[in-house]
Amino acid sequence: MPTVTQESIFEIVGKMYESAAAASSEGWADVYRQMSEHISSGPGSMHLVHKHDNRFEAIADTNHPEFLGDFNSTYFPILPFRNELLKLKSGDTFFRQRDCPDRKYVPSELYQDHFRKLGIYRILHQCLFDGDAVIGGVTFTRPEAMADFSGDDFRVVETLKPHLQRAMQLYFNVREANKKDRFLLETWNRLPQGVVVVSRTNNIAFTNKAADRYFVSGNGLALDIKGRLTADAPADTLKLRELIRGVFEPSAGRPSSFGGSMQIRRGSEMPPLFVLVTPFSEQVIGGAAPENAALLFITDPAEKSECLEASLRQVFGFTAAEAHLACSLADGLSLIECGEFLHVTQNTVRTHLKRIFDKTGTNRQGSLVKLILSLPSARRP
Repeated sequence: MPTVTQESIFEIVGKMYESAAAASSEGWADVYRQMSEHISSGPGSMHLVHKHDNRFEAIADTNHPEFLGDFNSTYFPILPFRNELLKLKSGDTFFRQRDCPDRKYVPSELYQDHFRKLGIYRILHQCLFDGDAVIGGVTFTRPEAMADFSGDDFRVVETLKPHLQRAMQLYFNVREANKKDRFLLETWNRLPQGVVVVSRTNNIAFTNKAADRYFVSGNGLALDIKGRLTADAPADTLKLRELIRGVFEPSAGRPSSFGGSMQIRRGSEMPPLFVLVTPFSEQVIGGAAPENAALLFITDPAEKSECLEASLRQVFGFTAAEAHLACSLADGLSLIECGEFLHVTQNTVRTHLKRIFDKTGTNRQGSLVKLILSLPSARRP
């Protein structure tokens, strides 16, 4: 057994917190390897147990590659000490010889058919934290040929346990926060509207993919050499910046205080963009004052929804012809224009419209268009 020194303990503890803050699987593998060496453990793992299905997820694992999959599908359901493990609370320790004696463990199907071949006889397991969704734990093992875990081994594990508890909980929280950030970013990027966050210093803090398309194409909006939003028309640029300034200076009493809405003019053949400017506060950890920003939503009325017709057919059971007509009405065409655009007679148009009314529960074109425009249909990514 390697000599356990205060320096080696400090090294392991430091790596724990580094791995937690970085959500690093490689770091955790190194932490678990060093812990295992200090107490001469055989195969084992640091892991999370997902409560909704009791599925084990390895954070660091020295078992053979197929072990975890086999454990979730085969071993855990027949584990002779399964109930004892599931009853553990934060800080509790499971010691196999004490909590599942040989008379129960050795004759079991699990040990005879699987664990004996794997050298899993002596088991030391700790529940590190018991959260709402997951349980964090660490497991060490030894084969029957090795001596049992000693008092010195327990002291090493107990010394490291409070740090391991905090670091594992931190790791899970950081990982979940990163996951939420990824989901949030993907949500923003799927919005059909352009989204821009502008800081107090007038710098762009965030843009989604829809907004990026405007800047790349120069379609009404762009970024100047200082990275500030600018419109095609100088008067629109001044008004936009005034609206943004109003988010940060509401006490000035201007009509634009707290943001507002405006149109951004484009070429003569293009309808204007619509921009909504509104305050946005980012909560800061540690009790500090929230960081304010201006949140801009940019809507292009000329951009078609590529999936709108498919959505109408799926939601309301429209035929292809009915979906074509409904989309044309939503684009602002009259019934006569719809007939010409779709190359059908007015009798056909009225027949389709009556069926559309029946399927949507509407009875006026205005109500129909309002319903169609409210659908969360996807636009091009």
